[in-house]
Amino acid sequence: MAYRDKYEIRQGRIQLYRRTAEGGKHQSDAWYCALKIAGQKTIRKSLQTVIREDAERKAENIWLGSTPLLRTLLKRGTLCQRSVHVQKQEIQSRIQT
Repeated sequence: MAYRDKYEIRQGRIQLYRRTAEGGKHQSDAWYCALKIAGQKTIRKSLQTVIREDAERKAENIWLGSTPLLRTLLKRGTLCQRSVHVQKQEIQSRIQT
């Protein structure tokens, strides 16, 4: 899968991009993000918007844990046996390092 309009925010920890048709069947005008979290696999999500500023805002919200990032990690079995509050603090401390 090839990307277009690719750039990074948060010191390279969040990549925003759009998909091209190269190597696949469909090109998308919607923005996607790839979140790099220390000790975790990269999380890729559609931001479901074609507006760059909205995409950045949504990616930041995911990064800061105000949307389903914690649920994604919980589904993967990465986080368990502690309160979501403690987990959120741990994620934010990983982000800052």
